[in-house]
Amino acid sequence: MPPSPPPQLRLSSPASTLLAGLKNLARYREATLLVTNLRPALCPPDRRWTARRQQEYDESLALIRDLAAARSRPSASLNLLFL
Repeated sequence: MPPSPPPQLRLSSPASTLLAGLKNLARYREATLLVTNLRPALCPPDRRWTARRQQEYDESLALIRDLAAARSRPSASLNLLFL
C-alpha cells in the first residue's frame, strides 16, 4: 500500500475542482478566482468555531494562495476572492 500524501496536499473533490479551475484560468492574462463557502465547509452550522478550526481555515487559505501562485503565469494578474 503506497503512503498517503500529507494532509494539506490530499486531493479531495474540492481540491480537484480548485486545480481544474486554476488550470482553466492559466491561459488568461487576467482572471479572478472566486472561492466560496470555505468556512461552512470546515465548520458545520451546529458546531463551534474553535482554535483548531481557525488554524485549518488559515492553512486552507494559504494552500489556495500557494497553489494559485504556482499554477499561474508570472506575468498573469490573478485575483483571489474569498467569500
